[in-house]
Amino acid sequence: MRDQDYKFIITQGKIGLNEYYSQGILKAYPQLTTNFVNRLDANEEFNPRAEFDVELFVKNVIEEKVKGEETGRVNLNGYIPLYGGKVIPFEFVVTKEGSHYVENNYEKGSTVNVFGKIINFKEQKVTTKTAAFGEDKKEITINSKREYLITGGNDPYDEDSKNAFNADAIKKALTEREIYLDELKNESGNENNKKSGFGGSAPNNKPSKPVEISEDDLPF
Repeated sequence: MRDQDYKFIITQGKIGLNEYYSQGILKAYPQLTTNFVNRLDANEEFNPRAEFDVELFVKNVIEEKVKGEETGRVNLNGYIPLYGGKVIPFEFVVTKEGSHYVENNYEKGSTVNVFGKIINFKEQKVTTKTAAFGEDKKEITINSKREYLITGGNDPYDEDSKNAFNADAIKKALTEREIYLDELKNESGNENNKKSGFGGSAPNNKPSKPVEISEDDLPF
């Protein structure tokens, strides 16, 4: 009997960040997780797509530039609250059609509901290595990229709306996040020291320095 090909759909997921330090530099990558996976019935049409619908506490809106040239789109940066009072920074890109509205209506410190598509694409770069004899050699480099493209959104919530995020709660969460990142960096440094073996630096057991948050990071 031939094995059947089953298709699965995810109806609800969570956005997060996979964060770690490498040689003292923070690496952060969006992470998608889910506990809801359903098998598609045989008579259901398979129409694969990746979409998001989130509420965001706005940090800023910046014109998108590629190689110094404006693209006509904007980047919407903000914070997404998670379970347990945590927040993560997140960057979205807005379509050209929606960029003007976002620039003029999404202010720093406002809470907005946005939705759109998760788009994965690959960039191919071809370079030619000139040969002293024979044929030149073509070298192909492929970079995979993912963007969270906002295709629509609603007006910002009123400050007194039950859906609006509290600025003081966001500030507290950002302070706790900085403490977490500071501890993560120290742990990474200690691991590197352990791996250095004989003659390596001694572990850094000094107390963490006071947490400082840049004014640019504050959402108000």
